[in-house]
Amino acid sequence: MNVLLKSGKLLDENGQLISSGFAFELVREYRKSDVVLHARLKEINRYNIVSKDFALSISISSSLNTSYVSLCFNDFKNDKSYIKTKIQVLRTGNIVMPPDSRSGSIEYAKKDFSIEVYNDYREKKISFALKDITKGKDFYCYAHMVETTNGTSVVALPFDKDDEFLYNQKIDCLAVDGYVNIGFDKYEFPKDTRASIDWIRGVYPQEEIKYNYACLSSIQNGKEIGFTLVDKLGNNKYATSNMFFYDTQAYKLNEVKISPTARFRQNSKDWEVKSIDSQVDLIFSPSEHINEYIKSLYERINRRIIYGTFSGYLMFDKEKVEVNDLFGFIEVNSFKY
Repeated sequence: MNVLLKSGKLLDENGQLISSGFAFELVREYRKSDVVLHARLKEINRYNIVSKDFALSISISSSLNTSYVSLCFNDFKNDKSYIKTKIQVLRTGNIVMPPDSRSGSIEYAKKDFSIEVYNDYREKKISFALKDITKGKDFYCYAHMVETTNGTSVVALPFDKDDEFLYNQKIDCLAVDGYVNIGFDKYEFPKDTRASIDWIRGVYPQEEIKYNYACLSSIQNGKEIGFTLVDKLGNNKYATSNMFFYDTQAYKLNEVKISPTARFRQNSKDWEVKSIDSQVDLIFSPSEHINEYIKSLYERINRRIIYGTFSGYLMFDKEKVEVNDLFGFIEVNSFKY
């Protein structure tokens, strides 16, 4: 069942969701002051930029006790990867996050790194400087991202307890212009590079949560094509995050299962991404991966990003769209706050 959200406040005076469901934009108004369980509130912005030659993932997270900025970079051609996390604990460097993904900025600087994010409705700009990422080499990236589709994937979902919730927007198929510098090595984003943004605000349960997330943002036959597919995060009685983007339009999908095939457990690499109602039938073939592990006194995050190609089909309005060896990723996530 997918319930369409209408405009209004996200939380009531008790910090509980007023309405649960999905939308194509951020129609519910999130205000940090409405959250009751401040100590468990997480505000996260994650930017994934993927090309066939290299991929970049930047995460910005803020909570009452811990803030961090993390970087994952994969150079597929030269078999190089870089992972770096900067953590500030006990409010010594809290990062102020905007309450909306469409406006507001993030500006944060320390002695050895700085990050800036600017939002102007459908355009985003991000710059990130980091000293000594490896062997005396400094890191710098700049990305100008522009939305190409009409609609995003938005859900407001409860967990088992009334005061625990997830408010999540996933923006796919952003066209990217920019570059990455590591020392004297320069990587320019090709014209067909696409990005996705994962915007998260929520109070999570205290037990460990595991979920898989498949994402594609690409171009096929001159048309924008992409999807956001999440295997069970939050109470999916009201909606799922699953959405398909094709030729600038957004189409809602039902529940999916993202899992390694039986052959995978025998050293095969394939993953299956399928829905019960046959809307989605994909095979994912991995080629590269990177592991991000973040641990502090107050949280533990284990995120494996697996890059590779998707093939198969998706259905919408009785139309079948074939997907042929398009590059994307699957995330295998485990976290506890």
